Amino acid sequence: SEEQAKAAVKFYRDTYPEVPQAWYELESAMKQAVRERTDVIALDGRVAFSADGECLQMRLPSGRWLKYWRPLIETVETPWGERRPTLTYLGKQQMGGKVGRIATHGGKALEQATQATARDVLAEGLRRAEAAGYHVVLHAHDEIVAEVDIDHPELGVDHLAGVLCAPIPWAETMPLGASGFEGAFYRKD
Repeated sequence: SEEQAKAAVKFYRDTYPEVPQAWYELESAMKQAVRERTDVIALDGRVAFSADGECLQMRLPSGRWLKYWRPLIETVETPWGERRPTLTYLGKQQMGGKVGRIATHGGKALEQATQATARDVLAEGLRRAEAAGYHVVLHAHDEIVAEVDIDHPELGVDHLAGVLCAPIPWAETMPLGASGFEGAFYRKD
């Protein structure tokens, strides 16, 4: 029910107050960068924003940038009927695929930063796996599939997990874990 959903949201936010704090910090930093056309650092330096009239950029922990084209702060009606200043940018809309203004907020920015950082971790793992002698034939979201010559038993799943979980210079404190299986055929667990 709607009442249960509201209670679950409140419970989550009360249990993990650092998450909504991060949402608000990112939203504030994004808006400040757009308003002042300046650089703004957020989340203890892990994320930064840079803006000019054409583009708002979010620098990820890896150093890679996400770009939001033609950012504006506009008054937008929220799903609950409140009108508030909201960051919008030009992009491809989900419904219909047309180019138009997309509203965003701190929660969405945190989700995008999280997913993009996960992609950067996977990309680092792919490079490391190839350098360690694995022939990567497939990767999807958070999974790597590699073919290994049967004459190289040292290139097993435990070794690959170690390669993937070695600390990354730009994310030294990020806890990484990996598991997998070896087999003659691919399967989805």
